[in-house]
Amino acid sequence: PSPVDPGTGFFLDARLADAPVTSSVTPPPLSGGTLLVLGETAIVGDPDRDRLVVVDLVAGRVTGEATLEPGSEPGRMTVDASGRVHSALRGGGVYSFMPRSPDEGVRHEACAMPRGIAYDAEADLVRVACRGGELVALSPETGERVESIMVDRDLRDVVVANGRIFVT
Repeated sequence: PSPVDPGTGFFLDARLADAPVTSSVTPPPLSGGTLLVLGETAIVGDPDRDRLVVVDLVAGRVTGEATLEPGSEPGRMTVDASGRVHSALRGGGVYSFMPRSPDEGVRHEACAMPRGIAYDAEADLVRVACRGGELVALSPETGERVESIMVDRDLRDVVVANGRIFVT
Protein backbone atom coordinates (compact mmCIF):
# COMPACT_ATOMS: atom_id res chain seq x y z
CA PRO A 1 0.00 0.00 0.00
CA SER A 2 0.98 3.62 -0.48
CA PRO A 3 2.36 5.52 2.51
CA VAL A 4 0.03 7.69 4.57
CA ASP A 5 0.57 11.44 4.26
CA PRO A 6 1.20 12.60 7.84
CA GLY A 7 -0.35 16.01 7.16
CA THR A 8 -3.73 14.72 5.99
CA GLY A 9 -3.92 11.10 7.10
CA PHE A 10 -4.81 10.08 3.54
CA PHE A 11 -3.00 7.46 1.52
CA LEU A 12 -0.53 9.01 -0.90
CA ASP A 13 0.04 7.53 -4.33
CA ALA A 14 3.83 7.66 -4.74
CA ARG A 15 3.43 8.60 -8.41
CA LEU A 16 1.91 11.92 -7.28
CA ALA A 17 4.82 12.78 -4.98
CA ASP A 18 7.46 12.80 -7.71
CA ALA A 19 8.68 15.87 -9.57
CA PRO A 20 6.21 17.81 -11.76
CA VAL A 21 5.26 16.13 -15.02
CA THR A 22 6.06 17.91 -18.27
CA SER A 23 4.20 16.92 -21.41
CA SER A 24 5.17 17.48 -25.02
CA VAL A 25 1.44 17.65 -25.80
CA THR A 26 -0.60 20.60 -24.53
CA PRO A 27 -3.24 19.20 -22.17
CA PRO A 28 -6.94 19.87 -22.86
CA PRO A 29 -8.82 22.60 -20.96
CA LEU A 30 -10.03 21.66 -17.48
CA SER A 31 -13.38 19.90 -17.42
CA GLY A 32 -15.54 18.57 -14.62
CA GLY A 33 -17.34 15.37 -13.81
CA THR A 34 -14.36 13.05 -13.92
CA LEU A 35 -14.99 11.17 -10.66
CA LEU A 36 -17.49 8.40 -9.96
CA VAL A 37 -17.66 6.76 -6.52
CA LEU A 38 -19.22 3.30 -6.29
CA GLY A 39 -19.22 2.27 -2.64
CA GLU A 40 -15.60 1.57 -1.75
CA THR A 41 -14.34 2.08 -5.31
CA ALA A 42 -13.60 5.31 -7.14
CA ILE A 43 -13.31 5.62 -10.91
CA VAL A 44 -11.18 8.60 -11.90
CA GLY A 45 -11.13 10.04 -15.39
CA ASP A 46 -7.79 11.61 -16.27
CA PRO A 47 -8.40 13.61 -19.47
CA ASP A 48 -4.86 15.04 -19.46
CA ARG A 49 -3.37 11.55 -19.80
CA ASP A 50 -6.27 9.89 -21.66
CA ARG A 51 -6.81 7.24 -19.01
CA LEU A 52 -9.30 5.91 -16.49
CA VAL A 53 -8.05 4.77 -13.08
CA VAL A 54 -9.85 2.50 -10.60
CA VAL A 55 -9.02 3.08 -6.93
CA ASP A 56 -9.83 0.90 -3.92
CA LEU A 57 -10.73 3.57 -1.36
CA VAL A 58 -10.34 1.25 1.63
CA ALA A 59 -6.90 -0.07 0.71
CA GLY A 60 -5.86 3.29 -0.73
CA ARG A 61 -4.41 1.85 -3.90
CA VAL A 62 -4.92 1.76 -7.63
CA THR A 63 -6.46 -1.57 -8.70
CA GLY A 64 -6.81 -1.01 -12.44
CA GLU A 65 -6.21 1.38 -15.28
CA ALA A 66 -7.32 1.81 -18.87
CA THR A 67 -5.09 3.75 -21.24
CA LEU A 68 -7.21 5.22 -24.03
CA GLU A 69 -6.33 6.59 -27.45
CA PRO A 70 -4.67 10.04 -27.47
CA GLY A 71 -7.29 12.78 -27.49
CA SER A 72 -10.01 10.62 -25.89
CA GLU A 73 -10.39 12.88 -22.82
CA PRO A 74 -12.57 10.72 -20.53
CA GLY A 75 -15.11 12.85 -18.70
CA ARG A 76 -18.47 12.32 -17.09
CA MET A 77 -19.41 8.79 -16.09
CA THR A 78 -22.42 6.69 -15.17
CA VAL A 79 -23.00 3.10 -14.08
CA ASP A 80 -25.69 0.75 -15.40
CA ALA A 81 -27.70 -1.97 -13.64
CA SER A 82 -25.01 -4.62 -14.27
CA GLY A 83 -22.26 -2.48 -12.71
CA ARG A 84 -20.69 -1.53 -16.05
CA VAL A 85 -19.25 1.99 -16.10
CA HIS A 86 -19.72 4.22 -19.15
CA SER A 87 -17.49 7.27 -19.67
CA ALA A 88 -18.27 10.03 -22.15
CA LEU A 89 -15.12 10.70 -24.17
CA ARG A 90 -14.92 14.39 -25.04
CA GLY A 91 -12.77 13.39 -28.01
CA GLY A 92 -15.63 11.22 -29.36
CA GLY A 93 -17.49 8.11 -28.25
CA VAL A 94 -18.21 6.29 -25.02
CA TYR A 95 -15.88 3.87 -23.23
CA SER A 96 -17.68 1.05 -21.38
CA PHE A 97 -15.97 -1.27 -18.87
CA MET A 98 -16.32 -3.29 -15.71
CA PRO A 99 -14.41 -1.73 -12.77
CA ARG A 100 -12.53 -4.97 -12.04
CA SER A 101 -11.04 -4.94 -15.57
CA PRO A 102 -11.01 -1.39 -17.00
CA ASP A 103 -8.38 -2.24 -19.61
CA GLU A 104 -10.81 -4.72 -21.23
CA GLY A 105 -13.42 -2.07 -22.01
CA VAL A 106 -14.88 -1.23 -25.38
CA ARG A 107 -15.20 2.11 -27.15
CA HIS A 108 -18.58 2.79 -28.75
CA GLU A 109 -19.60 5.46 -31.21
CA ALA A 110 -22.26 7.81 -29.88
CA CYS A 111 -21.54 11.18 -31.45
CA ALA A 112 -18.56 13.36 -32.32
CA MET A 113 -18.52 15.34 -29.06
CA PRO A 114 -20.21 13.64 -26.07
CA ARG A 115 -20.53 15.85 -23.02
CA GLY A 116 -23.09 14.43 -20.58
CA ILE A 117 -24.03 10.83 -19.82
CA ALA A 118 -26.64 9.16 -17.61
CA TYR A 119 -28.13 5.72 -17.15
CA ASP A 120 -31.88 5.45 -17.71
CA ALA A 121 -32.85 2.46 -15.53
CA GLU A 122 -36.49 2.40 -16.62
CA ALA A 123 -35.58 2.07 -20.31
CA ASP A 124 -32.25 0.27 -19.63
CA LEU A 125 -30.40 2.74 -21.87
CA VAL A 126 -27.34 4.93 -21.59
CA ARG A 127 -28.30 8.50 -22.55
CA VAL A 128 -25.58 10.71 -24.06
CA ALA A 129 -25.88 14.49 -24.48
CA CYS A 130 -23.77 15.71 -27.40
CA ARG A 131 -22.30 19.12 -28.14
CA GLY A 132 -23.72 18.86 -31.66
CA GLY A 133 -27.26 18.85 -30.22
CA GLU A 134 -28.07 15.16 -30.35
CA LEU A 135 -29.45 13.16 -27.45
CA VAL A 136 -28.29 9.62 -28.18
CA ALA A 137 -29.43 6.38 -26.51
CA LEU A 138 -27.10 3.37 -26.39
CA SER A 139 -27.67 -0.20 -25.29
CA PRO A 140 -25.64 -0.58 -22.08
CA GLU A 141 -24.83 -4.18 -22.97
CA THR A 142 -23.68 -3.80 -26.59
CA GLY A 143 -23.11 -0.06 -27.04
CA GLU A 144 -25.41 -0.18 -30.07
CA ARG A 145 -26.99 3.17 -30.93
CA VAL A 146 -30.71 2.66 -30.33
CA GLU A 147 -32.02 6.17 -30.89
CA SER A 148 -30.91 9.70 -31.68
CA ILE A 149 -32.99 12.84 -31.23
CA MET A 150 -31.89 16.33 -32.28
CA VAL A 151 -32.66 18.64 -29.35
CA ASP A 152 -30.61 21.84 -29.65
CA ARG A 153 -26.97 22.70 -30.25
CA ASP A 154 -24.39 22.61 -27.49
CA LEU A 155 -25.92 20.06 -25.10
CA ARG A 156 -23.87 19.63 -21.91
CA ASP A 157 -25.63 17.38 -19.41
CA VAL A 158 -28.34 14.78 -19.27
CA VAL A 159 -30.18 13.72 -16.12
CA VAL A 160 -32.80 10.99 -15.80
CA ALA A 161 -35.14 11.42 -12.81
CA ASN A 162 -38.56 9.98 -12.08
CA GLY A 163 -38.94 8.63 -15.60
CA ARG A 164 -38.14 11.98 -17.21
CA ILE A 165 -35.08 13.06 -19.19
CA PHE A 166 -33.62 16.53 -18.68
CA VAL A 167 -30.84 18.10 -20.77
CA THR A 168 -28.93 21.34 -20.48
